[in-house]
Formats: sequence, structure tokens, C-alpha cells
Amino acid sequence: MTYDHNCPYVDSYHQYINRHAGQAALNLTTRAQEMFIETYHRSNTCPDTHDERGYPTTEWEEFVELTRD
Repeated sequence: MTYDHNCPYVDSYHQYINRHAGQAALNLTTRAQEMFIETYHRSNTCPDTHDERGYPTTEWEEFVELTRD
């Protein structure tokens, strides 16, 4: 990962990797996840996972869908 900082996106990504370690199809999925994280971290900041009302942001919902089992 390019950005080394505490981030719920990266934490979720690592959990996904750990759940699927050793699977052949993992490479394409993990590359898509890395690109997603890189896109939202270009300014070295984490996008919010939830808004002020406690609802998930669009970015977080998309990422959760991407890392769904």
C-alpha cells in the first residue's frame, strides 16, 4: 500500500486478504481493492465511512460491497 496510516478501508482490506489467503482468484480482486483505496487516498487522507447522521457514505458502501465474501 502506498499510504501507511490508520484507516478503516485498509483494515477492512487486510481482513479480506486474511480470509481469502491462498485462493487463486484473489489477485484480481485484491488489485481492484488496492486501486479503490489508492483512488480515495491520493491526498493521504481517509474518506469518511459514515456521515454526520451515522449513515454509511457512498465510498464505504462501495468498498464494503467490493470486499463482501
